[in-house]
Amino acid sequence: MPELPEVETIARGLRGVLVGRTIVGVRVGWGNLIARPTVEEFKRRLVGRKILAVGRRGKYLIFSLSGGGSLIVHLRMTGRLLLKNAGDDPDKYDRLVFKLDDGRELRFNDMRKLGRAYLVEDEGEIVGRLGPEPLDDGFTSADFAALLSRRRGRIKALRYAGEFFAELYSAKRALHYAQGVAAL
Repeated sequence: MPELPEVETIARGLRGVLVGRTIVGVRVGWGNLIARPTVEEFKRRLVGRKILAVGRRGKYLIFSLSGGGSLIVHLRMTGRLLLKNAGDDPDKYDRLVFKLDDGRELRFNDMRKLGRAYLVEDEGEIVGRLGPEPLDDGFTSADFAALLSRRRGRIKALRYAGEFFAELYSAKRALHYAQGVAAL
């Protein structure tokens, strides 16, 4: 599963090439990837929309669209977003393809079929329950300590508790997942 810094890197990389592009077509290779709305509505509502911004909240990639609303993508375990030329051979794991106005395609490639895509009017519907962003300048070690003071258990369990905070970036402190929260 991509960790928070990798998802941030993906968002930054896509921001430079996708902002200002218009989605001219959508091909869904595996319908269960679309969490909401229906597959047909997803395709219909995306065509003709311009990508205004690319961001991230937790491990969710957020594409702000013209006309309001957002496309939200979670890569989960094996998902990848690949920018390809329209004529490039498809990969057998391409589950969702966004055709762009410059002749390229953004392909959601997911071997294990665990990723999800959402098209919503309010991104808070999907990411609103996530806790604070640990990479924000305003998130201090005192904030972190206050959050931990109310928790027990192992660090590993907290890594997957998105409502606790958007992502535990433990590499900074070289923490072992089996340590108790008190070790922090």
